[in-house]
Amino acid sequence: MSVWQQIISFLDVCGAYITIQIFWCLVFSTLLTGLVMTLRRTVFAGRVFAKGTLWAFYLAVPFAGRLKLLYAYEGAGMITAWLTARMQDCVWISRIYIAGILAAGVSMAVKRFRLYKMTAAMNHLIIGNIRIRVTDLHVTPFASGLMKPSVILPKHLLKCYSAEELEVIVQHEQTHIRLGHLWFYLAWDLLRCLLWINPCLAAVQKYFRADLEDICDKVCIQNSPKSACEYGEILLKSLKLLRFGQEELPSAAAYAAQSTFADFQRRLECILQFQPYKKRTCQGILIVLTAMLIVLFGTIHHASYARYSKEKFVLVYEFDGTHAVFSECSPRLHHMISYDDRFVYVNRDAFEAYLKEKHAHGEIFIVFGGYGKLPGFGSGGYSCMYPSDSRAGRTVLIPYEKDYDRLYTWMVKLFQYL
Repeated sequence: MSVWQQIISFLDVCGAYITIQIFWCLVFSTLLTGLVMTLRRTVFAGRVFAKGTLWAFYLAVPFAGRLKLLYAYEGAGMITAWLTARMQDCVWISRIYIAGILAAGVSMAVKRFRLYKMTAAMNHLIIGNIRIRVTDLHVTPFASGLMKPSVILPKHLLKCYSAEELEVIVQHEQTHIRLGHLWFYLAWDLLRCLLWINPCLAAVQKYFRADLEDICDKVCIQNSPKSACEYGEILLKSLKLLRFGQEELPSAAAYAAQSTFADFQRRLECILQFQPYKKRTCQGILIVLTAMLIVLFGTIHHASYARYSKEKFVLVYEFDGTHAVFSECSPRLHHMISYDDRFVYVNRDAFEAYLKEKHAHGEIFIVFGGYGKLPGFGSGGYSCMYPSDSRAGRTVLIPYEKDYDRLYTWMVKLFQYL
């Protein structure tokens, strides 16, 4: 096998392995979306902080594809086994999906880089001892950046807002930064790249952003000398600066030109219904959320397959010259086949009865050793061909070689830790 064939084969195996897990992540994300939207409208309706914490549970979705229950329970196990076989036979499926992830990731990275370059070229201004950037775009104020976040104000806003009003606007964007909302937006964007085929995530994104905006408004009003009504009037003045459907700014910007009039109206209603909150209550919610996430991640880790496991692994397949006619990794093979550092030992009578049962007449290969990742997925083992002309003795001794080229060894080690 040439170098390029080895690399392509390795990438296909990785793609199938990842796509199988992502399929179940899609299922879990859809179920979680239904649960989150239901709780937002029932139990947590009107509870701004509690409602916003629901979105944190999406952090666990990318790690749920290795759960043992997906193989242990009959219904899920049948689906997973069927999916595993399809991914290995139809490599184009995983190729398309992985290409979609890469395309979505590149698109997101390009948009964020454009925003970074755009903000880096903006002029600076000091408002309330805070350095902000000024843009000529007709957008609402927004915050941008991760390691060095900044507040961006449109030039038109400076002309129609007083210094006191501008401080309120800057405080609002600074609160987005202080609460870590820009990192939450990044996590959401990464999740959407990974699960780009799931329309539910696109449909509920506006609710995710609105809940974070409500939290920001509530914190700002609590810490501002302005009343809720005055705070709402200041935000209302920016409505005339909105440009609906603007595509110049990506979602990396905190709520910039992302609102419709109905969204803005709902937000103002929420502001006018403001009730002071106790900081200890918020701290309690944060502690409970953190504890729940720790328990959730711990449970997922405990109930999932290890990244890899070193175990005796025996697989038999028939090769007709172009592809595998049949392939099976069954516990019964361990009763027919064993091996040490030099030879593979095959119980001839039992094994040939097995081959007859499988109607195998071509070249028979035995793969063994290495490690397992998920049922049906493993690598790093050795292989040998069963001699079809073996007729002497009850046990067939087959010598095998352990030497692999460096590229194959490197790819096996890389796949081991995926």
